[in-house]
Amino acid sequence: MLPFAPIASLLIELDARTHFLDCFTHAGWRKLTKTAETKRNILAVLIAMATNLGLARMSEASGVSYDVLVWTMEWYVREETLREANTDIVDHHCQLGLAKVFGGGTILCCSTWWARH
Repeated sequence: MLPFAPIASLLIELDARTHFLDCFTHAGWRKLTKTAETKRNILAVLIAMATNLGLARMSEASGVSYDVLVWTMEWYVREETLREANTDIVDHHCQLGLAKVFGGGTILCCSTWWARH
């Protein structure tokens, strides 16, 4: 029942609310002013990784060169930056009123759930 929304548009809106793209700092400098182009490249890398599309196919689909995507992945999208961005998104989500309606956000393993029910 929800209208179609491209994943890139959703991520852009999510960044406007959470600024999670600020977590993707350059490996050589802790803070670096990111241009719109750099943010676009980071989003392209994230989408390529999340969808198993791969950087070569993302390059074809987005018009961003493969070399630029590889460079962006190597210098911006690292385990520590992914972890920081994920934490920012989860923290934002926990502050939403609707999220609180569904509980504390902890997950019970299947055996624990079945033992209680």
